[in-house]
Amino acid sequence: MSKGKWALVLAVLVVLAAVTFIAGCGPRQVVRAQRFQLIDGEGRTRVEIRMGRMGGTDGRSPAIWLCDQKEQARIELSLFPDGSPRVALADDKGRTRAELALADGRPGVALADEKGQPRAALGVFPDGNPTLGIADENGKWRAMVMVNSDGSPGLGFLDAKGKWRAALRIDADGPTLVMSNPEGRVVWSAP
Repeated sequence: MSKGKWALVLAVLVVLAAVTFIAGCGPRQVVRAQRFQLIDGEGRTRVEIRMGRMGGTDGRSPAIWLCDQKEQARIELSLFPDGSPRVALADDKGRTRAELALADGRPGVALADEKGQPRAALGVFPDGNPTLGIADENGKWRAMVMVNSDGSPGLGFLDAKGKWRAALRIDADGPTLVMSNPEGRVVWSAP
C-alpha cells in the first residue's frame, strides 16, 4: 500500500476515534444516582434530592429538600409510600411547622407550634365534607368547624379528653344547640 493510502486510512481512523470520543463525552439521556446535592459558592448544601423524608425513616419515597444557609432543610417536597404528594415547611430547628398533603386522595393542611404539637388542621373527609380543627397546647382537638354531609354547617367543642361537650348545627329545620356532660350525656339542648 502506498504512503498516500496509509495516510488516508490513518486519517479515517483518527476521525473515527475522535467521533467516538466526542460522542462518549456528550450529554447523556439519563443520569442515575441515589442522591444529588446542589451546593452554593461556599460549598454548603442548598438543595438535595434523594430517597427519604425529612423527619421520617421511609427511604422508599423520593424527596427534594431546599436548605437554608446553615444547611437545615426548610422546605420538603416528597411522596408518601403510596405515591401521595406532600409539601412540608420546617423551622430553623428542623421541626415541621406547616404541611400540605394529599393523603388517600384527600387534601389537608396542618399547622404545628414550636414544640411540634399539631394546633390546627383543615381537611376534607372521604365523604367530601370539609373540617377545620383547632387543638390545645397538648395537641388535643378542642374545637371543630365543619360542613355535614347534608350541607348543614356545624360547630363543636371538645373537652381535654376529646369528648364532645357542646355542638351547634344549623340544618333545614333551623339551629340546634346541644350541651353534654363529661360522660357524653346531653344536659341541655335547644330546641
